[in-house]
Amino acid sequence: MPHSYLPSVALLAYYTHMKVSLIKIIKSDYIALASLIAPIVSIILYVDAKYFGVLQQYLRSGEMREPLGSLLFLGIFIASILIFVPVLYFRIKNIQTHFKNGIEVKGQIVYVNLWKDRGRIEYIYEINGETYKAGTAVHRSKFVDSLTEGQVVDIIVSAKNPKKALIKDMYVVTE
Repeated sequence: MPHSYLPSVALLAYYTHMKVSLIKIIKSDYIALASLIAPIVSIILYVDAKYFGVLQQYLRSGEMREPLGSLLFLGIFIASILIFVPVLYFRIKNIQTHFKNGIEVKGQIVYVNLWKDRGRIEYIYEINGETYKAGTAVHRSKFVDSLTEGQVVDIIVSAKNPKKALIKDMYVVTE
């Protein structure tokens, strides 16, 4: 499946018809999902420690007293906002940029490892006669569950680094 590594005008025009879906990114991309969930969980823990104490009753430790308990979870919430919101933002921007500037080639899935709600998918593709292997940490979804070893898929390869690639249908909604 050879492909010239220089993007053509027709190829770039094609990408204007693809939309990178925020929902699909969050459903499939493990880093994006974890970055979204961490602040949500931490604010729930803070609200519980501040107003309800359900976690403290469940643990029955008695060591976490007000205001230390709620302050601890407030600190965790602030830290998770400062860490995970930028991670989520840059992950989404990275994927969007990858699709905006990337090159589409055919690839083949060579490894599927799914465990509970997550996994890893690896695939090979060819650029200018050279074969590359890339992979993605994934969160299980209907689409991820449909992938099988040996399956041919569309891959979007980074225009700057042919070693970086993503499975197209995992992230886009075509019009």
